[in-house]
Formats: sequence, structure tokens, C-alpha cells
Amino acid sequence: MTRKSSRVRGYHGLVIAATLASLSPVRAGADEAIAATPQPPAAVASTSVQSITPASALPPRRSEALRLGGILVSASGTITLLSGVAFLGAATDRTPIYCETGSAMALCGQRDDTRRQGAGIALIVAGGLGLAAGIPLAIYGSRRVVDGPKSATIEFGPASARLSVTF
Repeated sequence: MTRKSSRVRGYHGLVIAATLASLSPVRAGADEAIAATPQPPAAVASTSVQSITPASALPPRRSEALRLGGILVSASGTITLLSGVAFLGAATDRTPIYCETGSAMALCGQRDDTRRQGAGIALIVAGGLGLAAGIPLAIYGSRRVVDGPKSATIEFGPASARLSVTF
């Protein structure tokens, strides 16, 4: 095995040179070649500390009641919508229809349960309305309100005056 440690550069070169040195017989000047290889930069410890803002320092929500109400209305709307889908699915081919075929009765077909279909459609509509109302309520109530600085400024010019109010 021939060693070309003079061409090896960087951290990976140091690893390769050390591996080659351990695999091949020791030759004159091998220690100097390994020592001449540049060392990898030392890891720099980060001194920056990330500050964690406690929940009490965050601005208040617009309305906790609207937020909670929106979450509850959305959850109940979802449950109602899924119940309506289940009712509608269970209403197909619900009522059997029998036909007289000579001496015996035979199953001719099945009918959908219209009452159950109506209930399913009503539940789907009610659940959709619950979702349509609950999601905006939850979003509106969850927004954080940041009160900016309130100020009033009056500026006078040679032939003008300006009033600026921020609230």
C-alpha cells in the first residue's frame, strides 16, 4: 500500500491518513506527515440563549368565550355531520318487498327508508351549518389582541395644521 499523505487535506484527509498509517508498515516521516495535516476546526459552543416567553406575557386573546364556543360548535357539528352520513348510508335498501310467486313468497326487491334518509340529510345540513359557524368563531376568538401605542399628534405648518390620532 502506498501512502500519499502529503496530498491529503482537511479533516477527512486526517482520518484517511490515520487509517493508512495503521494499516501499512511505519515508514520514516509518517508521523510528520500526519502532524502536518490540518486539524479540523474546534466546535464552537453557542452562547446565544433562546428566550421562552411565558404564556402570561403573551397578549390576551380576543375572546376566550368565542374561542371555546367555536370549538364546541365545530366539534358538535362534526359529530352531527358524521351521524347524518351514517343515517343516510343505513337508509338504502332498508325495507324488503315480497312478491307472491305461486305457492310461496319471494323477495322481489328492497326499498330505501325515506324517513331515515330525511333524517340523515337534515343531520348533514345541521352539521355543516355547525361547522360553518364554529370554525370562524374559533378563529375570531383565538386571535391575540395587541394594543398598540395610543397617540395623538398635532402638526402645524405655515398655512396648514394636521391632526393624527392612533388608537
